[in-house]
Amino acid sequence: MFPVYGKLIIFANIFFIIAIDIPSLKSHEFWIEPEDYVIKIGKPLIANLRIGQNFKGDDLVFNENDFDTFTIISGNKSKKVTGRLGDRPPLNEVMDNLGLSIIVHQSKPTYLTYYDFDKFKTFSTEKGFPDIPEIHIKRGLPREGFSEKYTRFAKSLVLVDKYLGSDKRIGLELEFVMSTASLSRINKPIRFKLYYKGQLHPNAHVQVFTKDIQGVVKNSTYVTDLKGRIQIKYIPNTTSLINAVVIKSIDPDTNSGGAVWESLWASTTLHTPLHNSK
Repeated sequence: MFPVYGKLIIFANIFFIIAIDIPSLKSHEFWIEPEDYVIKIGKPLIANLRIGQNFKGDDLVFNENDFDTFTIISGNKSKKVTGRLGDRPPLNEVMDNLGLSIIVHQSKPTYLTYYDFDKFKTFSTEKGFPDIPEIHIKRGLPREGFSEKYTRFAKSLVLVDKYLGSDKRIGLELEFVMSTASLSRINKPIRFKLYYKGQLHPNAHVQVFTKDIQGVVKNSTYVTDLKGRIQIKYIPNTTSLINAVVIKSIDPDTNSGGAVWESLWASTTLHTPLHNSK
């Protein structure tokens, strides 16, 4: 989430300024979008970081000041994503491990100030927290000029040559884990578990965006069951973005931005193959 008006000015330590129009960044979802979800061993894995709505958005550049974690996990190996400030795409790494690789990105905490209470109400309701505006008033908080702290946790599942390996918990504060063993089995539902602070997270509002080869996007809403699970239909040759948000109250004295609310964002992207694969 970003302020609606003005410009965001990012000061780089190499003496230049990047100015980004905020209206293009005010939308919500953040995700990792590889150019290809299945690649050959020894070939580069190239991926963009995107922010937008309805599975369409703007590309972000590589900037170490923006993230706490940016890694590729292949089996028991972890490889830090490296680059130079301004690189686009921000991920371009040669892959030398067969099977499933998990791209992981955790942003640094960022702060947003609300000057329009209706925007806060709309956001919290859309993300499955319709009672939060009332709680805000009961806490005696102002209707404008209050701040929110937010952090984004993104994963993407990429296959290198073979359908080997499975998704696993990385230890993010809010995280999806695909519990379906393989994406190579057509007509089998794809199952996910949502974890919050290491525990399965029930009754959570989950948005699923699917994009076909023509670029047509469909949006569905799910609620995790008592064990924090959802399952989605397997649609061949389709890219999916799974997204969930947790919003919680925080003490303004406990954070540098004086925020009274904190939101945590989790996303996972994946692609389902057209045919059975081995």
